[in-house]
Amino acid sequence: MALRKIGALWTKSDKHGKDYLAGQLDLGVLGKVQIAVFQTTEKQNEQSPDATIHMFEGD
Repeated sequence: MALRKIGALWTKSDKHGKDYLAGQLDLGVLGKVQIAVFQTTEKQNEQSPDATIHMFEGD
């Protein structure tokens, strides 16, 4: 199985100084989307995700 690069992320900081990753994913025929990845600060339980992915919508 070959790996194919579909995007890139950069470290950014919000207005409170919290770091997150932001960048662009190329979804092929669906186009390119801008995303941000935030680390979970307080996990509720072992099944809680370590990070969440958010997609920017609109212009």
